[in-house]
Amino acid sequence: MRRKGVLGIIIDKRKRFLILYRVLHWTGWEFPKGGIDNETEEEALLREIKEETGLDAKIISRLPCEITYDYPKGFIKKAKTEYDGAKQSAYLLLANGNVKLSKEHKKYRWVSYKQARKLLKHESQKKALDIGYQYVI
Repeated sequence: MRRKGVLGIIIDKRKRFLILYRVLHWTGWEFPKGGIDNETEEEALLREIKEETGLDAKIISRLPCEITYDYPKGFIKKAKTEYDGAKQSAYLLLANGNVKLSKEHKKYRWVSYKQARKLLKHESQKKALDIGYQYVI
């Protein structure tokens, strides 16, 4: 069973993308993301972005894509979860301000589309970026 979640592709006024370097459970560059608790997708999205980046963001659009993936071996037992993966709706958002990272991430960067595409670890996030980029240009 997959956990329902959300993923936020955040841009700033200069059309740069915010990527985060994850250090909890795995390492690599990603977009802010998380699970939905007793709330709407939009509420979960804005909560996760605030928790992971400290930013207040404005939703531009829900993107016509969904990200699905399986959790890595050992994660289910370690995280004590009944889920074996995640299914996330992707959104494009606008935000500015000072980023304040949670313990899940070690660093962040505001980057161009090309840089984000190169740095993101997962192909599914790269595909969501490609779709989101069409809204930006």
